[in-house]
Amino acid sequence: MKNIIKHTRWPALFFALVAASCGNEPDKIEYRGPAFVFIESGSNLALLENSETALQIPVKISTPQKEDVTVGFEIDADGAVEGIDYNVLTPSPITIEAGEYSAFIEIEVIDNSVFESETRKFDITLTDLSKSSLDKQVLTSVNVEIVNDDCEADIPKISKWVGAVDVEDAGFGSVSGFASTGPGGSCGGVLVLSDADIVQVGEDSRIVIVFTQDSGNPTTGTVEVARDRIFTNDAYAGYQYEGQGTYDEDAREILIDYTLYRPNGTVWFTGTTIITKP
Repeated sequence: MKNIIKHTRWPALFFALVAASCGNEPDKIEYRGPAFVFIESGSNLALLENSETALQIPVKISTPQKEDVTVGFEIDADGAVEGIDYNVLTPSPITIEAGEYSAFIEIEVIDNSVFESETRKFDITLTDLSKSSLDKQVLTSVNVEIVNDDCEADIPKISKWVGAVDVEDAGFGSVSGFASTGPGGSCGGVLVLSDADIVQVGEDSRIVIVFTQDSGNPTTGTVEVARDRIFTNDAYAGYQYEGQGTYDEDAREILIDYTLYRPNGTVWFTGTTIITKP
């Protein structure tokens, strides 16, 4: 089996010195490849039910064209209902104007005071293009989850962390990740962290975090990650992550003291995972 090696800080310092030695201004890199259209975002997005601003999904073209380009898109709902849960503010197709790099698909959430127990999601997928020489590449579809905010007072507010998050392995740097609701939705007390190199070993990973609210303070509490596989790659299925810690809704921070186990059950190393909402 391939050995996974815990990173140290010196590579980052080395590259920083190299960059500094090359001058203060980075070299400009001009893309000269074939033109294509893509969605510039993560593959998973969150739309909070109490959001006062529309979700803007950027659709970009790698090279500006001399004429307008129209880009069609379609929405495939999974539990979410247009006109009840959300409104599409941008009709299909959208137009990337001549000489421009991007246009936006805008989605407005519809807030209500009703607890929604079912998961509400929908996919947005790029379809036809007005120019035959263009192609759709890289990211052409995104999944959007509408996050409920009508939980009972004694339920941890999972919605505080749903969406893009920063994940730090204390002492070894920070990466980006995506947090989504677990069983029971945003009022179920479970958060799933994925799409991140959580323990900084070079492999994509995933953990399931269970929240318990403090009896005396509705905005703080404890968290637990039951011992389970962490890496999404089957080649590393034997490695397991286990942890306990705290959360603070006002600070929008989760701290988890963890232990990472080798496939043979022995301890590989320990650390602290720090999850914050940008």
